[in-house]
Amino acid sequence: MVHNKIRILFVSPFSSSVVGGIAKWTANIWNYYNQIDSNDIELIPCYNEDTQTPLGGDNLFSRIRMGIHNYLPLIRKVRERLSRKSIDVVHICSSASIGLLKDLIIIRMAKRHGVRCLVHFHFGRIPQIFLNSNWEQKLIKKVISLSDQVVVMDMASFSTLQQNGYKNIVYIPNPLSIETQECIKQNEAIKRIPRKIVFVGQMLETKGIFELAQACNLIDNVMVYFIGPIPNVQVVDKLKSMIDKNKLVICGSKPFDVVIKEMMSSSVFVLPSYSEGFPNVIIESMSCGCSIIATSVGAIPEMLNINTDCECGICVPAKDINKLRESICYMLDNTIDAARMGEKAKKRVNDEYSISKIWQKLNALWIDKP
Repeated sequence: MVHNKIRILFVSPFSSSVVGGIAKWTANIWNYYNQIDSNDIELIPCYNEDTQTPLGGDNLFSRIRMGIHNYLPLIRKVRERLSRKSIDVVHICSSASIGLLKDLIIIRMAKRHGVRCLVHFHFGRIPQIFLNSNWEQKLIKKVISLSDQVVVMDMASFSTLQQNGYKNIVYIPNPLSIETQECIKQNEAIKRIPRKIVFVGQMLETKGIFELAQACNLIDNVMVYFIGPIPNVQVVDKLKSMIDKNKLVICGSKPFDVVIKEMMSSSVFVLPSYSEGFPNVIIESMSCGCSIIATSVGAIPEMLNINTDCECGICVPAKDINKLRESICYMLDNTIDAARMGEKAKKRVNDEYSISKIWQKLNALWIDKP
């Protein structure tokens, strides 16, 4: 019966209007939860329907303004649900920065109601943050100290926090969605197009799109597909100034199934971001069996099994155009090795990141009693 289930207040963006990894992670978990009809868990969504995303405006002032707009209504909703419903656990998904203030307020509210509180860090900057003594590090330390448990999605963050003496840290990677697996099965006949390079993500400078354009401009006979939301026309103009127009295809936002098809038809998938957490597009491109080149940021080296005997792709330093060009050329010129890495990636993602396995880990975390 419902009242015997553990009730989880799931504080995470559910809105389809929200751009970013947390919203996609939330959708994946929510969809799986609805499919399995859990006997142990009741997820209660809690989010702000009118969420704004500072796409293209990542300065501190923009983040503060958006934070006030997004977080105050959310805090009121959490307070209302804690007062009106019998909640057993509060699960907060956090992207750090000024959102940590929202996390602290919710944690304190949960404590006042005697409710366990878990904070799920959806970012991979913890090792870098702990090298600097700044306001963000102080807030993260406070959040960890007040939380019953903290979830991180990469081993580098897990190791950093353990080395700093924290005992309440749990490692749970992001899952491969059922939607992705089904879409791939429906399109298995798609063939790879020689010398087709695909990027998927927000069209921001911090995603490395300009480095990718410059690198590909130095490579003969390639087509580069940029897929993702475009913040402004200036981004398009700058890309066009950096690469031969005959090599450039700017697609903008596309439906999920179209994105998967583009990945499946690519010779190389490239994600040259300056920073990442545990990017869903890497999981998706691995599941598509892509030959992957990405930067050595966040959980990406771990995901691609870099520096092991079973590497599933190539990692390069962020902002390094020459290394990026060399790696793309290697994949294009060594198609057998590139395909072998793609097959290893596909096997790894299905073995390590299946959503059933990740759900079991979350389920165990929620059910655990202090």
